[in-house]
Amino acid sequence: LPAAEIHRLIRARIQCKRAGDYKKADRIKEELEQSGVFIDDKVNAWSAANFGHDYAQVGGPIDKTICDLPETEIHSLIRARIQCRSVRDYQKSDSILEDLMQSSVFVDDKVKAWRADGKSALTKQIRRMSYCQTIEEAIEAILEKEKVSPRDLSAFWTVVPKLLKYHQSGNEQPQVPQLNSIFNKTMDNIKIFGPRDLVQTGLAFAKIIKTLGGSRRRHARGSHHEFLLDVLQGRKDIIFQFIANTSMPLLSKFDARLLSNLAYAHALVEYVPKFDDGSTLFHHLAEKSIPLLGKFEPQELSNMIWAFAKAEVLHPSLFKKLADHIVALDNLETFNEQDISNMVWAFAK
Repeated sequence: LPAAEIHRLIRARIQCKRAGDYKKADRIKEELEQSGVFIDDKVNAWSAANFGHDYAQVGGPIDKTICDLPETEIHSLIRARIQCRSVRDYQKSDSILEDLMQSSVFVDDKVKAWRADGKSALTKQIRRMSYCQTIEEAIEAILEKEKVSPRDLSAFWTVVPKLLKYHQSGNEQPQVPQLNSIFNKTMDNIKIFGPRDLVQTGLAFAKIIKTLGGSRRRHARGSHHEFLLDVLQGRKDIIFQFIANTSMPLLSKFDARLLSNLAYAHALVEYVPKFDDGSTLFHHLAEKSIPLLGKFEPQELSNMIWAFAKAEVLHPSLFKKLADHIVALDNLETFNEQDISNMVWAFAK
């Protein structure tokens, strides 16, 4: 059963129990169990046998506004983490757990449960970036850490575009010096970032430029908005060339999602990095992507081809291979309207 249908049946069962219709509630429970979904009323959780692990999802449905992972990937990461723990590879297990938490997926090994509904975590956690409501809160969340890791910095920048777009500073005094310090620390350390943190930070920078540069509102003097627009827009070419240069030695470690996001970030700011041998970042991304097309999610395919068209980079081989790949798919139902629109626009351009 799809997760949405599972949650619908669980809600229906709860309503039946509240109405005293226990027979119908039991029938719904039996229907769920026949589909491999098991409910534990004691901890208000459910689990499914076909997920390949026994960790139950608690709380409500996945909140897609703060969790960027598809449900299938969440289960895949939980399975991978359990496997790592079984062979005592705790370093990799902790890395997977950190990835999940940065995507607002909280896991509790003691009760074998996870949640991604945007509510409070299963156990006490340090304040997470995804829960910050203002730039000030995000800055404080970074400053309260004794040691700031590349993952912390990339998580900070990831939430900034949303906070700039949907939340204006209230009565708080803008913390521009602190924000400048975080920016400088990021640029000083970005050369040692891993693939995910590097791409995530670059994409966040691109979204900030797009959000602030495309706004018709005049940014107040001394505000976070003015500072970020000046520092990122003013140094755009330098910053994104540096990100491209840093990415090149790591490209062999990039998966489909990272390749797509790196291309998308540079296309958003309309900058095509060039190297001393005359090649461009986009051509290297194309060569790395073609063998991996079968591993691209629909949105990743759409973003990749959109990025090449937006950046006005010609790569006939990529476009042909991608078109052949899409035509060979069993169906296009996994592509949403925006994905299809972006691809049609890219091929037409």
